[in-house]
Amino acid sequence: GGTQIRPGRVKLDIAPLVDNGNTVPLAVSVDSPMTASDHVVAIAVFNERNPQREVIKCTLGSRAGRASISTRIRLATSQKLVAVARMSDGTCWSDTVDVIVSIAACLENPI
Repeated sequence: GGTQIRPGRVKLDIAPLVDNGNTVPLAVSVDSPMTASDHVVAIAVFNERNPQREVIKCTLGSRAGRASISTRIRLATSQKLVAVARMSDGTCWSDTVDVIVSIAACLENPI
């Protein structure tokens, strides 16, 4: 939406070297007090080389208690991942990680 995304406050936790891209643990945490006046509104993770660029989008509120999510994803090949957090004051923060994948996933097979 035209908001400047600044580096910081977000921690994208994923192994820098992944043996198998079919199931890759991923966690995102954001430095936030999670109060009614200062909290994370949304967290999103994007990739650059999977068939679908959006990995996950989560909506949070001040009652979440802490700003962290975790899941498992598939990675088509070695690539860059970006996590973005939108705060209640409208600012956006990010973290970027390069991941090397030994065995790729998400590849389209001919029928």
